[in-house]
Amino acid sequence: AVAYHPHVACTIETEDEIDRLMDQTTALTLCLDASHIALVDEEPIAHIRKYRERTSYIHLKDWARGKFVEMGQGTVGIDFAAIFQELIDHRFGGWVVVEQSRSDVSPLTSAQANAEFVRSLGYSLELPTT
Repeated sequence: AVAYHPHVACTIETEDEIDRLMDQTTALTLCLDASHIALVDEEPIAHIRKYRERTSYIHLKDWARGKFVEMGQGTVGIDFAAIFQELIDHRFGGWVVVEQSRSDVSPLTSAQANAEFVRSLGYSLELPTT
C-alpha cells in the first residue's frame, strides 16, 4: 500500500486538507505523525480515530523549543498514553515507529530515552514469540 505522510509546512498538513485528499482516493493510506499533527494545532488522537481504517503506520515523536525531541519531553501536549491505548483498543495492525529526528543527544541516547518513556507507560518493546 502507498501511504501519504501529512507533514507540517507541506502541501497537505491539516485535517481539512487530509479529508480532501482521502475523499479523492480509495487505495491511499496514511502515515500519521503525532508531532506534525500537534504542530498544526490539531489533536493526534482525533486523527487516529478518524482515519483508523486508512492508517497503515504511525510516527511518534515529540516537539519542544522549536525542534523535535524525545517522547515525553515535548511542550505540544501529545497524549502518548491515549494514543497507545487507542491503537490497542482497536487492534491496530500497522507499524508504530518511534521516530528519532535531530536531537541534542546521540541517536543511541535518544533511542534509550524513547524506549524508557514507552516502558514508563507500561508497554514492552519486545516482540512476542510464537
